[in-house]
Amino acid sequence: INANELAAATITGKIANQSNASDVSITEIKFISGNGGTQHIVGDALKNAISIDTDGNWTLVNDASWTSALDSDKAYIVQVTLSGTLLGNAMNGLGQTSSVTIDNTITATLAGTHTVTISNDTGILDNDRITNDSAVKVSLTLASALTLSADETLQVSADGANWVEATNTDTNTNTAWATADDAVTLATGANTLTARVIDTAGNVTALALSDNDYTLDTAGSSATLNTTVATKNTGNISVQSSETGTAYLVHSSITVDANTTQANLDAFALADKVNKVTI
Repeated sequence: INANELAAATITGKIANQSNASDVSITEIKFISGNGGTQHIVGDALKNAISIDTDGNWTLVNDASWTSALDSDKAYIVQVTLSGTLLGNAMNGLGQTSSVTIDNTITATLAGTHTVTISNDTGILDNDRITNDSAVKVSLTLASALTLSADETLQVSADGANWVEATNTDTNTNTAWATADDAVTLATGANTLTARVIDTAGNVTALALSDNDYTLDTAGSSATLNTTVATKNTGNISVQSSETGTAYLVHSSITVDANTTQANLDAFALADKVNKVTI
């Protein structure tokens, strides 16, 4: 568990086969570090407040008196001692032990600012991160080398909630990392890409990214036609488009269906205008 989880941790257990026993209680809860060194015994006030239900379940509540006594980056064995009466005889012994590892170590914040590119960057420019393709590959170029521990992963996200692993694509420099093709799903509209290093305990280091904004635009273009005259052949016409690019005025259109004849198509093609064909 990480440090944040430890701050809210509780210890739970279950006493099995207690039907023949009576007056069962917990006499000691002890944390023993993995190397047999440091020990911490839960205080009497917390221990005596533990109740055991009819099914044998019990809980040690969260309290800073024991959570703060456990050192970071150590593995502990949790040892519980029980007492009671079994078939008229007093008993006192150890329950089954469990282990917990407290881990708050994570790769330090990586120096520098790191850049982002996406694949399938459609549109007029192929490097502006404005696209209509929602499934992309995200590539990171890091300002300095990143070396991960065995339990750490570099991840990227397009929405801050769903994270995708990025792997090292240049083991010589350790500065080029990328997700699999189409692994990242962009969110509609204007958003930002983020990156982090996370370990199995949930410790996180965020990476500072530049040029990480993107826009997923799947809406078709629209145009507004304004004319100041009602006549057929003369007048001033302006076309205002909501998209970057060239706007074309469609002179006429034809829909091709089962009733369309070759003569219809020939007559339509003779017009020296910009026309629209719908099939």
